[in-house]
Order: sequence, then structure tokens, then C-alpha cells
Amino acid sequence: MAAEKRLLLVGFRSPEIESFLDLGADVRVAFVNTDRGRRLPDLPIEMFLHYRVVRHYEEAYLRKDFPAELRSEIFQKAFNLYRRHFARVTFSRNLSFRSWLNMDNLFHISANFFFDIIKRQGITTIVFSNFPHQGPYIILYELAKCLGIDTVLATQSQFRGQIWIARSIENFGDFKDVQGADQPIPTPNEPTQPFYMKRRGKLLRLVSTSATFLRELVKIVLKTISLQIFINPNSVDRNLSRLVQARDRLKIGSISTSDISDVDLSEPYVYFPLHLQPEMTTDTWGFAYADQLLAIEELAAALPAGTLIYAKENPIQTKFMREPSFYRRLRAIPNLRYVGEHVPSFELIRNSLFVATISGTAGYEAALMGKGAIHFGVAWYATLPGVFRWQGAETVAKAMAVQPDRPALETAFTKLTSKLYPGVIDPDYGVLIEGFDREAEGRRAVESLLSVIRDTPTPTPPP
Repeated sequence: MAAEKRLLLVGFRSPEIESFLDLGADVRVAFVNTDRGRRLPDLPIEMFLHYRVVRHYEEAYLRKDFPAELRSEIFQKAFNLYRRHFARVTFSRNLSFRSWLNMDNLFHISANFFFDIIKRQGITTIVFSNFPHQGPYIILYELAKCLGIDTVLATQSQFRGQIWIARSIENFGDFKDVQGADQPIPTPNEPTQPFYMKRRGKLLRLVSTSATFLRELVKIVLKTISLQIFINPNSVDRNLSRLVQARDRLKIGSISTSDISDVDLSEPYVYFPLHLQPEMTTDTWGFAYADQLLAIEELAAALPAGTLIYAKENPIQTKFMREPSFYRRLRAIPNLRYVGEHVPSFELIRNSLFVATISGTAGYEAALMGKGAIHFGVAWYATLPGVFRWQGAETVAKAMAVQPDRPALETAFTKLTSKLYPGVIDPDYGVLIEGFDREAEGRRAVESLLSVIRDTPTPTPPP
């Protein structure tokens, strides 16, 4: 039973945590996701604010039973991914102005904090409200794996009121270790644009971001005049970081129009839509290929002579993670063409030899359109026909040989979507549900998670 498993909940809101408790779960600790400035709820468990945890504010004394070998193992396994996600903090805070040693120190501070909680509370299962994509939660995930602690991870699907649940990042997409709700969805006849890709409120965002840029600029000038830059340098660092963030959102200094090619859709090409970054689906699901230029470079070397790669930028990408070095490296790929935003993505898919992506929805869209797709990371649609995990040059031939097979697609899609579970964890997806009830859908998600937790044997608590 779930009550026999001692749970650590990561990133859930107060109503969802209350649902876990109401449904009999033995919740020992929760990292509560709430708005800044709001207090923790009054619940009979140990709680910490999510934003304080991901910003390394929480700490604990180094325990004598935290062996140096384990600390070294976690550092080796988690640090690269932790470093990648560290940008999510430095993007909006002042930590980017600190040394490499500061990053190492924060890593160990969080590792100590998590180990102390696991030991004190005898945690046997860690439940993530989404795949870990803040630096500290990467540490927690790898620590759990090293200690043999069960992990259960959820993420919102693009299907109305449905979530995916997995037991590990590495096995996401095969879903062999979860039952699913066995309520498959009819196979769509053709892809449609996801709601989160629609560029609504562009003018409003421009005005808001411009106001932020000017406000932070004025603050920096005033603090410099008043000598606050010397008296309280951390405050000025925060203003400077926010100024840079606003500038990047305005895309000041974006790619030159001379880099955009006037592409010919009748040429033999592979379509590679660039991923938004930082973003969990790229930075966590992509593993080494979160460096998406690495994927493009390997693909370019494996393509037949005369075959091009058409790369199109994500429409909501900012200048952050598109520094000049990104485009210098992009230009060094001789058979790559940078496509303008005016070229429709579905047309690029339809006329391509196949689609290549890290883990993006374009691979799923290609499968619906009878095209081959290669994914470099893990992807929820990996079991659909014509979809292949990158294994080197031989994968190209497989993707190019794909032919439309609607019956096979429908069979595979039915099997895949039977692995979905009901519920909404990410309220942004509530727009897909008429009369969206955030609390009710959150409780359905908790019930789904508990059905998975209760389906696993109780692991032995770490010694």
C-alpha cells in the first residue's frame, strides 16, 4: 500500500499535497510549489518552499554517514546535467557573476541537504511533479538512484487532461513499467499546432519586457550614483542580471538576416526544428544532445552527399542560449541552411526526407504524416512506427525508407495512449479543458500517481 512507502513530494502545490494525504499516502516531506511571498500550508509534514530549494537556500550539516565515495559518485553522475540546468537560476538571479567554485559549492550544499532529509525521514519513494529540470533536483534524482530509492516522475501530455508517468528519465517513452489507464485516444488524421507554440500577446510581451529593461537600467544608474554598487553589490548584480534577461527576451543582437536562406522545398533535405532552450524537454530528455548542435553535426556527417539540413528556429526562443558562438558553430556545417520563420513547419515536414529532433513534437507530427523521424534523446512517441532513436549513420537509412502505414500507426497509437493517466499537473494546460477545475484535475493526477506508487513493491529504506 502507498501508506507503507515514505514519500518525498517534489514541486507539488498545496492542494495536491493535501490530496496525497487525504488518499492515505505516507508523505514525510514536501517541496511546496507556491507563489513567492506566500507561507507554507499548515500540514503535519516537513515542508520547504520549492523556490528556496532550487536556489540552494536550504542546507544541512554534513552527516558522518554520507560517505565520500557516494558524494564523489553523485558529483560524477549529476554535475554535467546540474551545470546545464544551473542556467535556469542564473538566468534570473545574480549567480552568473560568481566563480566556478561557487557552482561546485552549491552542488555539495544541496547534496548534503537532500541526503539529510532522506536519512532522517527514511524516504523510500520520491515523486516528482515534473521531470527534474532545476539544478538541485537533478542532484536529488541521481542521489535517489545511487541509494536505490524508487522514483516516480510525471509530466503533462499534450492530450487533454492526460499525463505521462515514468519511473526514470532514461526509460521515458517505452512505458513498459507502468500500466496506464487503458483509455486510448483516437489517432488524429493530421497534426495540429500545439497551443503553447501560438504567439499570442506578442505586443504585450514586447511592452512588458521593454518596461522591465528600462526599469532595471534606471535602478543600476541610481545605485551607481548613490554608491550602492559598493555598499550592496549583490543588489546591483541582481539588477544587472534582470537587465540582461530582459535584453535577451527582446532578442537584441539576434541572428543576422543574411544567415536566413531562401530554401527550396524540392531539394533533398532533412528538417531539424531547433529546440527552445532552456527547456526541460531538451535539457533533461536530450542527455548529451541537449547540445543540439552536436546532434546536427553528427547528422550532417551521416547524410548522403547532396542532402541538406533545414534548421528552423523556435518562434519563442530568446537570445539566451543563442549567443554568437552558437551561430558561428552553426555556420560551420556546410550542408545546413537556416530557415526563416515565415516557412510553415508542416510544409517543411511534408516535403522532407525525414525529420530529426532531440525530443520535440515535430517527430510525432512527422509520424502522423507518414514521414520518418529520428530522435536523439528520449521521446514519448518513440514506439510509433517510423520513429527511430539515433544510433549513428544506419539510422538515416531507416528513416529515409519509411512509408506511410495508417493501420500500423493506429495500432501503435492506441497502444501508446493507453499508457496515459488522467489528471492535470501543469495548470497552463487547463486551456485544453472547457470549464477547467484546477483542484479537481490536480486530485485526479494525484490518484494516478498513487496508482503507480502502489503498483510497486516497497523498497528497503537506505541504511
